[in-house]
Amino acid sequence: MQPFTTTITGYEQLEKIAVKSGNGAAVQVPKRWLGRKVHCILVEEPEDEVEKD
Repeated sequence: MQPFTTTITGYEQLEKIAVKSGNGAAVQVPKRWLGRKVHCILVEEPEDEVEKD
């Protein structure tokens, strides 16, 4: 997986850690965001993609 750069115009920004939720993962956002369109961007290389020596 190669990193990429993008520009997003928005109104708020949060940095959170995804947590286990059922069979997947979830990120908690403020209640006022309920029903709004949001983007979540993985900003760290996934561990299964990192080369191991």
